[in-house]
Amino acid sequence: MDALRRDSRSAGAYFNLGLALYCDAKFDLSENALRAAVRLDPSRNEIHLLLVSIDLRLSRWDEAMNEIDQSLKTIKNDEAKTRLSELRSRLRRGEKSGAGFTLEFPVRVGPTMRPSPCG
Repeated sequence: MDALRRDSRSAGAYFNLGLALYCDAKFDLSENALRAAVRLDPSRNEIHLLLVSIDLRLSRWDEAMNEIDQSLKTIKNDEAKTRLSELRSRLRRGEKSGAGFTLEFPVRVGPTMRPSPCG
C-alpha cells in the first residue's frame, strides 16, 4: 500500500497488491487491483495470467475465455501463449475441471522469481 500511496500510477504496485490478495483468496479485490495494473502496463504477462486464473477459480468460464483471447493478443512469451491456447481449447470443448486445469506460472516479484504466484 505504501508503494501505491507514493505512486498511484505504478503498475508494479498494483500488481503486487493484486498478487497478495490473490494468494489470500480475496479474488474480487485482487481482480480490481490487477485491472488497474493492466491498464497501466498491458504488456506484463503475469497480470493477464492472474486474471485468467481468477476467472477459472471463480468458475467464470466465459470471462476466462475473453481474458484468454485478450491475453493472447498481448503476451509475448511463447510458453505462456501455448499454455493459454491449450487451456482455451479445453474450455471450448466444454472441459471445466480435471487434471491440469489450473494455471501455474512463474512470477517475478521485485528481484525474485517465484515458481508459482503464491509459491
